[in-house]
Amino acid sequence: MFLHSIIGSLLFLRWNENVLFYNYCFLKRLYGVTILDIAKITGFSKATVARAFANPEQVRPATLEIIRTAARTMGYRPNAIARAMITKRTGNLAFIIYGKQAPVITNPFYGPVLESVVNAAQRKGYSVFIVSDEEMRLPSGSIMLEKQVDGTIFASQPDPEMLNLYKSTGTPVVLLNHVSETDDVISVTADDYGGVFLAVEHLYSLGRRSFALIEGNFTEYIRNLRKQAYIDALKKFGLVYDERMVELVEPHVADAELGMRNILERSGNNSPDAVLCMNDIIAAGAMKALQAAGRRIPQDTAVVGYDDSSICTYCNPELTSIDGGKERMGEEAVRILCELIEKKENVEPVCLDVRLSIKGSTVSK
Repeated sequence: MFLHSIIGSLLFLRWNENVLFYNYCFLKRLYGVTILDIAKITGFSKATVARAFANPEQVRPATLEIIRTAARTMGYRPNAIARAMITKRTGNLAFIIYGKQAPVITNPFYGPVLESVVNAAQRKGYSVFIVSDEEMRLPSGSIMLEKQVDGTIFASQPDPEMLNLYKSTGTPVVLLNHVSETDDVISVTADDYGGVFLAVEHLYSLGRRSFALIEGNFTEYIRNLRKQAYIDALKKFGLVYDERMVELVEPHVADAELGMRNILERSGNNSPDAVLCMNDIIAAGAMKALQAAGRRIPQDTAVVGYDDSSICTYCNPELTSIDGGKERMGEEAVRILCELIEKKENVEPVCLDVRLSIKGSTVSK
């Protein structure tokens, strides 16, 4: 009887201890849990608990598990400002898009790139701020220049003054789909020159001999690189570059449609049997103009786009296009940026291979 009484008392004390602990956790959830609270509960020092969140690799696994379990039970959320003071990092990256490419969410090329950046950044424990370079010129844009981000990705052509500002603060920078005139900024690009060569080679292999080019009014770097590749590819296959077969348009369906009509009018009876377009939106507009003029695709005129975006599947027939590796580009940009943030040595620029995605606009099924 006496033994039962002792056991009962111990069980009551244990139960009471648990109740007190969970009541303590409940109250702390209401008023905020601190590192000091976790230290009191676990019996570890405040420094050990802080290190468990800031540099977990420096804490023994068993200790780390106890601290994390207590933190979860108590509803602890690391304070971003405090964490930044300890780690000297904010946990934020910036993605700055060239104004002409905004809004990035609906951009058929940069939309998937951004999604890839955000996903890769999250896997590394980072959040991503998304702004255009035009928004960065507003007063609120100075927030990111005041060391509120650990690194920045400039998508497409960066504003030179803004790029220099970031460099002057020591913030790591990566250029995406663009290259710097200086060697001190690392870039992630695709082999655009090789991509255009692939397209011309494919069309030539199908017996096409009269080529037209519809350029997009993109950044000067991209436009010049692709156009030079087009000229060089024609020369390689013994074809003559004809300026009358070239149009520069804004990357919109209506502008591309008008550009294609202009080429057809200028060419007269010598209309092209192959059209290379510098993005898929332009290709969609060109196809619309060709079909309105009674040209069959691909029987009369084969069409190739660029980017292999979701637009390709909406075209009829579906659009053959160059895949420049949108998703890989975003992943590589984050990887390189994180290496720069971690001050790793010998970080090299990346130029991704491209591939031709063949569909019905060049090959009849």
